[in-house]
Amino acid sequence: MALCLPLARALAKPGQRVLAPARAVAVLLPMWLASSFCYISALEFAPAGLVQTLFGTAPAVVAAMSRVLLAEPFTPRRGAAAVFAFAGMLAVGLSAWGGGSRGAAGMLLGAALALLAVLSAAGYKVGFKFWFGFPPASEVLGVVGTLGVAAGLLGVPVAFALGATGVEDRWWREGAVVNWPLLVGSAVVDAIYGIAVAFGVALSSPIVVAFGAILGIPSNLVIDAIAFGTTPGAAEIAGAALIVASFVLCVA
Repeated sequence: MALCLPLARALAKPGQRVLAPARAVAVLLPMWLASSFCYISALEFAPAGLVQTLFGTAPAVVAAMSRVLLAEPFTPRRGAAAVFAFAGMLAVGLSAWGGGSRGAAGMLLGAALALLAVLSAAGYKVGFKFWFGFPPASEVLGVVGTLGVAAGLLGVPVAFALGATGVEDRWWREGAVVNWPLLVGSAVVDAIYGIAVAFGVALSSPIVVAFGAILGIPSNLVIDAIAFGTTPGAAEIAGAALIVASFVLCVA
């Protein structure tokens, strides 16, 4: 994401801001990092179906934050869309529960982490809109690039410290087995996702982006059916239809 900075400078007009303000970085960066960390950690303690279901609350959380911080109206249509989104995620999530026994403490911790991820992701989207409104492309790229540089400056020392103390593998040692293609590929996907979210919020609103994000659920069902020949169940089909309907209600 730090590579967005040179492109931002190339697109910026004379006197136009490129780097994000320090105060904005201090607020947005922790939310951005917390959303990813909490989501991944939640999957270690709770079934994927439960985590997926809790993420169905994201549009409602974003709508509430947007009402408070951005003074965006919470219309009956948006309320219905939020209900449809949660119902759809619930239907798909329950069908993907997958069974297996987990301790109550682990389930509660996983649920709490999932909700923290939802709150952090919602706060990032609404905070981005609150700070920058409808910025030009150069400013969007500059903000994303600034966050990437800040994350790198803070994350690299932590990565070395974890390796040096034995908490994580010492990936810099000769002979260390590191799946670099997977690591680099994941970083590229994360960067594309971060840029897409930033541009989505800049061009529209956090609520539209929140509803658009969960469209990945029905999209995954279609891809699985085409690529792997899987047949979605009735609950998954109904849930996917509700999710699509929620997005249509939001943007109509």
